Amino acid sequence: MAYSAPPSHDQQEALKKTYERRESAVKLLTALVALLTAIAGALGTFWGLTAKKANDATTKVDTSNQQVQQLQKANENLQTELATANKTIQDLRASATASRGDPSTSPNPSPGDGSQAVYHHGVLTLTQQLNFYPDLDAPRDDPQWGLLNGGSGDIGWYADSEINFAASNAMGVSVATQPSYQTCRTVGGYASNGAIAINYLKSHPYLCIITSEKRFVALKITSMATNKIVFDVTTYAKDGD
Repeated sequence: MAYSAPPSHDQQEALKKTYERRESAVKLLTALVALLTAIAGALGTFWGLTAKKANDATTKVDTSNQQVQQLQKANENLQTELATANKTIQDLRASATASRGDPSTSPNPSPGDGSQAVYHHGVLTLTQQLNFYPDLDAPRDDPQWGLLNGGSGDIGWYADSEINFAASNAMGVSVATQPSYQTCRTVGGYASNGAIAINYLKSHPYLCIITSEKRFVALKITSMATNKIVFDVTTYAKDGD
């Protein structure tokens, strides 16, 4: 049997270094494989999530489109119902007008809504120069409120400091807000042959009057100057008008 001499010290060192290099290379390759595997897994997860988000977004878009279509359909239905309601209202108004006549020319229009009919509505200008009183019972075709006929009326500017209701036993009272027929019919405090100070009217421009012919009148001061007061006047009809 032939004798084989053991490797020398240098040969052993060379073999050891070769083994260490191979072991390092194996560890490096193992690490690279692990890294690539992790990257591949992450990419797979990313693309999976991206695909899910895309699917979710597509689903949401489809749902939104369906909701828009439903809203458009509901709007079309509402428009149709509104048009039908407007047509019904127009027909009812036409029928009511035909049954009671034109309220602008009727001598005593029917209120239709449960309120009192208006006997005369217009603008009244009261000045200190007048020596007679406007007649709030004047008919609606008299825009001067009886002044051209002598004016035996219901309200006047008797002195610099007040207006009064002494000419024909009319009664008046100041009210807090824009009066209506119901306001004037139910308010208390009417003063027969009374008067209201001009300074008070500057901050309380609303009045109710009961005329000499027992009609209720709602007045609102629309402007006031040194020698002129302008009223918006609504005289309401009484039974028999």
